[in-house]
Amino acid sequence: MISGPLLAWMIIHDMYLPAFVGLAVSGATDWLDGYMARRMGINSVVLIAFVALAMVDKGLIHPGLVSLVVLRDVALVGGAVYKRASILEWKWSSWYEFFNLDGARPQKVEPLRISKVNTVMQLALVAAALLQPDLGNEETKHISLTSAG
Repeated sequence: MISGPLLAWMIIHDMYLPAFVGLAVSGATDWLDGYMARRMGINSVVLIAFVALAMVDKGLIHPGLVSLVVLRDVALVGGAVYKRASILEWKWSSWYEFFNLDGARPQKVEPLRISKVNTVMQLALVAAALLQPDLGNEETKHISLTSAG
C-alpha cells in the first residue's frame, strides 16, 4: 500500500523510469494485494489512484480519464462498505468488527474477470504514460505534456 504514494512522489519529482520499474514491481505483486484484501474483506485501490493523480499533476494523463478511474474506485469501496453493513444488518459493536479483523463472520470476495482485465488495462495505461517523457518521440512527448492542460 505504500508503493502508491512513493510512486506518486517519484512522478512528481520527474523520476519516470524508476517510477515505471516500481509500477512494474507493484503490478506484479498486485495479486498478493488482492489476496490480502479478500482475506480481510476490504478493497485496495491505493496504487492506481495515487499514481494516476500524480500523473495528472505532471500532465501525463488527462484529468477526465483519471476522474473516471478514481470515481470507479470510490464506487467500489462504497459498494463494499454498503454490502458489509448490510451483512451485519447495520449493527456492529466496533470498527474492528466491521472490518472483520478478528475473522468472525468471514465473507468470500471474488473479483469478476472484467475487474481483473480492468486493473491490467489501468496498469498498462499508466505504464505507457510513464514511459513517454523518457522514451517517447518528440511528437508523443509534446502530445502527452500538452493534452492535460
